[in-house]
Amino acid sequence: EYLEEVEYSVEHLEDDLHEVIRNEPRLVMGNLTTQENVVLGSKLQLPTGKELDLLTCDKRGTLTIIEFKRDRSPRSAVTQLFDYASSLERLGTDEFLNLVDHDSVEEIYDMFEHEEDSEFDINDFERTFTDGLESPQLMLVAYSITDDVRRMTRWLRDVHELKINCVEFDY
Repeated sequence: EYLEEVEYSVEHLEDDLHEVIRNEPRLVMGNLTTQENVVLGSKLQLPTGKELDLLTCDKRGTLTIIEFKRDRSPRSAVTQLFDYASSLERLGTDEFLNLVDHDSVEEIYDMFEHEEDSEFDINDFERTFTDGLESPQLMLVAYSITDDVRRMTRWLRDVHELKINCVEFDY
């Protein structure tokens, strides 16, 4: 799929990258989720006091935590993702829904168009969503993913089956 090229010069900051991806999460999602994603939280203040860059949900209920780095990806970015995921895991569904300002999982499900004859229904969505609270997909987006971060995330994904990915986003 070809996406329209947008001017993005060196003067832009991490906040600018955040804004671009917040408005169009599919730019970095690739085939990791369905093409339809909604943003549940942008610069979301967690109960720990930390601020999660972006939290998305796809049509199937897959939750993805996204961390942005303007330039190179420091190793600490991987730790940040773990911190955010562990913070979400401690929340019950009601606390999470309150955090993202939604009344129910069904309300989030209804944000997507669903085919009448789809085999994937609200029960499947809720199950995937609940599993995602305990173990969300993690994504690091940076201009350059360093070799050590690439090695660590590949090991976590391939050996330990952790849902973690890195995306290089070329400005």
